[in-house]
Amino acid sequence: MSSEIDRIDRILKRAVELTRSRQLEWDAGERLYGYYAPVPGGILFVGSADGDGVGPWEFAVLSPEGRAVDELRTDHRPETFEAVHGLYDTAQKRVEGTEGVLDDVERGLGL
Repeated sequence: MSSEIDRIDRILKRAVELTRSRQLEWDAGERLYGYYAPVPGGILFVGSADGDGVGPWEFAVLSPEGRAVDELRTDHRPETFEAVHGLYDTAQKRVEGTEGVLDDVERGLGL
């Protein structure tokens, strides 16, 4: 039987993969500096753990009603920093519509 840490790690890894391949859509929610992705059976959350827009970062699995089921914070699990912060950064850019702007500017400038 898998430990809870193994389960949240597997879910985080899959969320990163699906986000990179644009198969997982993130939306802004009621919490500042946090983004939500509905998935079958629940909701994923990634954001600033303290709600202030800076680390530590948090990744959580929520019930369909929005209650926390399991979570990890980068201050408790520093080895997850890159994955969680990268997921947050990508979700933020997608929600705000800024993903790809630098690529467009470089193309526009002939770089």
